[in-house]
Amino acid sequence: MAEEKCYICGAGEAQNICHNCGHHVCEECFESISQECILCKNHKYDFQGDELGFPHKLFLIGLAIMSLAMLLIIFTSSSMDGQISGGTIILIGPIPIILGWGPHSYTLLALALVLTIIGVLLFLMTKKR
Repeated sequence: MAEEKCYICGAGEAQNICHNCGHHVCEECFESISQECILCKNHKYDFQGDELGFPHKLFLIGLAIMSLAMLLIIFTSSSMDGQISGGTIILIGPIPIILGWGPHSYTLLALALVLTIIGVLLFLMTKKR
C-alpha cells in the first residue's frame, strides 16, 4: 500500500491529522501541542471574519438550538395550565441519568433516548482518527 503524502509540503509521509481542517500532514507541517497543521495554526479564525472554523460553527449551532429550546419551554409551560411534563437524559461518560416527570414523561423520555442515540452515532461517525 502506498504511503499518503503530506497535504502541505507533498514530500513527507502524512502521519498526523489536523483537528481543525482534517488534512493529513507530516511531522514537519504539524503542531503537536495544538494538534493543528501549520496552515491552521497560522490562520486566525475570528467572529468578525467570513471564515469560521468548524468548532466555532458547531458552537453557534448548539447555542441557537439551546436558545430555541428554552423559548419553547417558556412558552409551552405558560399555556399548559399547570400540567407540565418533561424528560431528559444526561450522559456522564457511559452512564446515563434518566429523569422524567408529568403525564407525558414516557413519550418525552422515548424522544430524548432517540435523540441521544442519534447524537452519539453522529459523534462516533465524525470522530477523526
